[in-house]
Amino acid sequence: MRAAVLLIPILLLTATSLSALETRKERASLSLQDSERSHPRLLLDRQKLLSLRSELQTTHKFLWERYQQDIPRMVGVAEGRIKLEDIRYEGDLVPDLAFAWLMTKDRDLLREAKHQLLKLTGGSQWDSEESLAYLVPSHFLLGIALGYDWLFFELTPEEKSQVASRLGREAERQYQAITSGRIWWRNQYFQNHSHSNTCGLAFAAAALYGEDDRAAKWLEVCDAFFQKVFEDMPSDGGSLEGYAYAGYGGEYLLKYAMLAKDLLGKDYTRCPWMRNFATYLLHGLLPNRTAKEWAMTFGDAPRRGWTSTAQHLFLLARLYRDPAAQWMGNIAIRLTGTGLGSHGWMMLIYYDPTVNAADPAGFPTFMHFSEVDQVMMRSSWTDPAAMLIGFKCGPFMGKTLSRTALFDYGTGHEGPDAGAFQIFANRQFLAIDPLYPGYKLTANYNTMLFKGVGQLGEQTAFGSAEALHFQHYPEIVQTQSQTTYDYVVADVARAYHPALGLRRFRRHLLFVKPNVLLIADEISLDSKGMVYNYAPETLQTSGGLKHAPNDYVIGAQGDAFLVFGGVPGPYQLTAIYLDNVPGAGKYSMVVDGKTIHSWTSKNEDTDDHLLAVSPTVELKLGSRIAFHAEPMAEGCRLVKMTAFSSQVAMPLKAEWLLHFDPNTEIQRDKNRIQACLQGSTADIYNLAPGQCLIQWGLHQVKKPNLEAFTFRETKRLVIQPAWNENSTTMLTLIHTRQERSNSLEQVSAEVVGHTISAAWSSENHRVSLEWNLANAEVRLK
Repeated sequence: MRAAVLLIPILLLTATSLSALETRKERASLSLQDSERSHPRLLLDRQKLLSLRSELQTTHKFLWERYQQDIPRMVGVAEGRIKLEDIRYEGDLVPDLAFAWLMTKDRDLLREAKHQLLKLTGGSQWDSEESLAYLVPSHFLLGIALGYDWLFFELTPEEKSQVASRLGREAERQYQAITSGRIWWRNQYFQNHSHSNTCGLAFAAAALYGEDDRAAKWLEVCDAFFQKVFEDMPSDGGSLEGYAYAGYGGEYLLKYAMLAKDLLGKDYTRCPWMRNFATYLLHGLLPNRTAKEWAMTFGDAPRRGWTSTAQHLFLLARLYRDPAAQWMGNIAIRLTGTGLGSHGWMMLIYYDPTVNAADPAGFPTFMHFSEVDQVMMRSSWTDPAAMLIGFKCGPFMGKTLSRTALFDYGTGHEGPDAGAFQIFANRQFLAIDPLYPGYKLTANYNTMLFKGVGQLGEQTAFGSAEALHFQHYPEIVQTQSQTTYDYVVADVARAYHPALGLRRFRRHLLFVKPNVLLIADEISLDSKGMVYNYAPETLQTSGGLKHAPNDYVIGAQGDAFLVFGGVPGPYQLTAIYLDNVPGAGKYSMVVDGKTIHSWTSKNEDTDDHLLAVSPTVELKLGSRIAFHAEPMAEGCRLVKMTAFSSQVAMPLKAEWLLHFDPNTEIQRDKNRIQACLQGSTADIYNLAPGQCLIQWGLHQVKKPNLEAFTFRETKRLVIQPAWNENSTTMLTLIHTRQERSNSLEQVSAEVVGHTISAAWSSENHRVSLEWNLANAEVRLK
C-alpha cells in the first residue's frame, strides 16, 4: 500500500507564506459570501442573464441561431439516441443544456438538463477508459458545478442534496489526489491535464461555497496553483504543448480567470500570456481553411484546435478590445455550416458586439513568439493560395525556465523537432509534421539527424528528464522582416546530446516573398562521440520484470537488459523511468555482472520522468547492460536506456530531412526534385555542397495509432551532404507553385566560406542574392 505523503508542492513552489494564504482565503471568503445565496453566480449572474436574453434577437442573434441548431444533438445525446464519441462530453452537456433552459425557459429543456445532471451524480458515470481517466473528473466536476448553480432554483431539496453530495465527494477526492495522492499533474503548470482538473475543482468549490466546509481549502489550493500558472505561462501567448492543447488547456485557464475576477477578487487578465494568447491562435491560421484543417500545428495536435476556439477569442476580444480576436472568432464559427459545437454558451456569454472585427489585410505577415521561439511567416493574409511557413526552434520549457527549472512543468506533448519547419502553399501542406505520434522521434520532422541520432527527448512522451539533465537549449537568435523577405537564424545544436560531438548547427531560413524559401545549414561535427538510444521494447526482461501493453518495463523486481552491439569504448549509461514513490525503489545498473551504479529515487517535488546517469564504464561488443530493480517501486516503469560516449570514433554522417504527405508524387526533374500533391508543387534545389546523396521513399511513423488523424507514414526526402574535413554548409532552395505554372529558371548558387551568392529567374524577373551568414546580412536584387 502506498504511503500517503502529505505534500502541497504547489504552495512550496510559489513561496507563499501562511499569512498570505490566509489573507487570500479571507478575501475569497468575503467575496463569495456576498453571493452565496444568489444563483446563478458562476460566470453568470442575474443581471447578465437578463441582459443576455434580450440580446438573443439583436446583437447575439447570429450566435443564438447557431446555438439552437445544436440543441437537437444535445438532447439526442442526453437521451442516448445519438452515440457519444467521448465520455467527457457527458460533463460538458450539463451546462450546454442548462444554458439552453436559462435562455428559453423551455420546460422540456429543463427536464433534459436536470436528467443529465442527476445522471452524472447518481450512478457510476465517472468510470472511463484508461486513456481519459485523468480528464473525465475535470469535465464532470465543472459541468456538475455549473449545472448545480444554473439550475439551483429548479432542483428539489432531494435533488440538491444528491448533486451537492456527489460534487463534494468527487471534489474532495480530487483535492486529496493533489495534496496527498501525488497525482502526476499536480505541479505541471503547462499541462492541459493540470489546467482542466484544477479548474474543475475550483468550480466545484465555488458552487458549494457556504454549503460545504471543505470548499475553502479546495479554493485555496486551486488559487495557489493558478497563481503559479499565470506567472509562468509563456509571456508571448504561445504554447509548449502545441496548438490544439493550447486551446484545450487555455479554455480552462480563461474560465478560472473569469471565476477569480468575478468572485475571488483576483485579476489574472493582466497576465502577459492571456494578453497575447489570441495572437498565437491567430498566426497559426492557414491561408485556406476547412472544418477539418485550419491551423498549422507543432507538437501533438490535429491541423485544428480540439474545439472551435471562438469561445476563447470572443472572451479575449472583449477583455482587450482586440479586433483581430473578434475577426478570428467569426472565422472560427464560419468553418462549420451549422451550430457552434460544445461550449457555445461561452461564445454567447462573452461576445461583445461593440468590438469591431479587424480587416485581415492589416495583420502582420511575420510573427516571432520569442518565449517559445516559434516563427510564422506568410506572403499574404487575404490570398487563400498564399504561402505560410512555420518554424520552431526553442528550448523545451521556453527561454525563461529551461535554464533554471528543477523539474518539468508539463511538456510531454512536444516533439524532438528543434529546427523543424512546415510549408503550406497553394491550398496544400507541402512540408508536413506527423501530427501526434505515440513515440517521439526526430526522424519524423523536417530537421536533421547526425550519425543516425536524433535530438534529446526521444521517447513516448517528450523526454523532459533527458532535456533537463543535458541542458536542451536551442533558440532563435535573430529575426528580420522586410517588404521583400523574412529572415530567421536559429542555433539548433543544443537540441542534441552533448556527447554526439555536434559543435555547430546553425539553420538560416530566408523567405523571399511570395514563394521561395532558402535554407542554409552550417554544420560542424566531431568525428568522436556517439549516443545509442534503447526504447523499452528493445530491452529483454528477466526475474519478474516484464513489458506492459504499451511496451514500458514494469514489475516487482528483476532485470531489463540488452546486449551491446555498438562501437566498443568508454561509455556512461542512463536509465529514464517514472517512479512516484520516493525512496521505495532500489535500482542499479549492472554491466557484465558488475554493479556500476546504485540509487534510490529523489523525487519529492515531481512525479514526472526521472533520469539516472552512471559513471564511465568500458563496454565491449556483446557486453550485457542491465537495469536492475530490487524492488521496483509501485507503479514504476522504465521507459528508455541510453549509452553515450564522447570518445569513441564514428564516421561523419548528417541527414537533412523533408517530409511530404504520403500521396505526394516525387521525381527528379533536371536540376531539382519535384514534389506534387493535388495540383500544388514544391521544387527542391540542392545547391550546396555539390556531392550529396539524395534519396526518397516511404517513412514509417513509429506508433502512429494514438489518433486517427496521425500520419501512419510519410514520403521522406533525405539529403546526405559531403564534408570539408569536419564541416559542411548545406544550401537548399524550395520553390512552391501551382503544378501547371512555370518552375524557376537559371538557378545557380555558390558558397564561399560564410558567403552565399545565388540567383534565379521567375516569370522573366531575375533575382540575385548576396548573403553573409556570419553577419546575417542579406542583399536582394
